[in-house]
This record gives sequence, C-alpha cells and structure tokens, in this order.
Amino acid sequence: MESPLTMFIRHLRPRFRRSVPIGPDQVIELLEQRLARPDCPCRGAIAGNHRVVELNVLKRDRNFWSPSLSVTVGRDEDGTGSVVHGLVGPNPNLWTLFAMAYMGLVTLLMFVGIFGLIQWSLDLSPWGLFVVPVLLVALGLMFAVSRIGQRLAAPQTAILRQFLEDVLSAPPVEAADAERDFGQTRTLSQ
Repeated sequence: MESPLTMFIRHLRPRFRRSVPIGPDQVIELLEQRLARPDCPCRGAIAGNHRVVELNVLKRDRNFWSPSLSVTVGRDEDGTGSVVHGLVGPNPNLWTLFAMAYMGLVTLLMFVGIFGLIQWSLDLSPWGLFVVPVLLVALGLMFAVSRIGQRLAAPQTAILRQFLEDVLSAPPVEAADAERDFGQTRTLSQ
C-alpha cells in the first residue's frame, strides 16, 4: 500500500507507462526524427545515451503553468521491445519551488505544533497551536493553486501526450527506416 505522501505526489505529477514493439534506440531515433521536423508541436531535449527525453511546448506558447513531459525509454522484460515511462509535471523550476514550499510549510507545521503542545503541557499560553490552522490553510491554498495550474496546463499537456502517442504509434517499418538512415547506435544529444 502506498503512503499518503506518495499518492499525493503521484496526483500532482501523473505518470504513465506504455509498451512498444521496437527497441529503445529505435524509439529515441523516432523521437529525434519527429522533433527535428519544422511542424513539430513541441520541442525536446534528448539526454545523451541515457534514453531520457524532456518534452516541452514551443517557446512562443509557454507560460508560467506550461507542463513538461519527462520520458524514459528502457527495454521490456523479454528484450524484444521497449517500455516507455512518462512523467507529466510543471516546469522543473516551478516544481522545485512548490516542493520546497510544501516541505517548508510541513516542517514549520510540525515545529509549531510540537512547540504549541509543549507550551500547553507547561500551562503556558499555547500560541503555537493557534498557528497550526493558519499553516494548514496555507497548505490547502498551495494545493488549490497547483490544481488550478494543472487545469490551465491541460491543453498543453494533451499536445505533449498526443505528440508522444503519435511517435509511439508509428509503424515498425518507419522505425526500420530510421535505423537505416541514422545508424543503429549513436550518441544522442540536443
């Protein structure tokens, strides 16, 4: 069973997994080939030989809530195809800001809560306990803002997911052509 924190993070950053019948290098080659097209609806960066791709909307369409799609490609269990793992989330800088703010608020909540309980046990004025609801409201507001951001980013998320789906749905013949054109293995960087 997953912890509430893990479920909360999965809700904020949806994940998906898809199996494809072609090898990981061929998937990366197809992604690179599609990203190079002038009519590509997004841009991407392929990280060296790690089979990791970061997809983003075009710069002209980007705003504060624009999503990012991280794609990792690996071999499937029987070694004949690939497994594509995707993680949808906000821009990494925005995600880091929210993650740090959540951690800071939770840490402050724990500190103030313990401090308030100590004050109460010593028959002092437990002002720390009065701060706890304020911090809980702040956490709730942050969650609401993140949900609003997800809704605002939904059309761009759909563009990124559709682009990836189009690449993964390419017939294996196209993958064989990509292999013939680009060579079986090569360092991918962009």
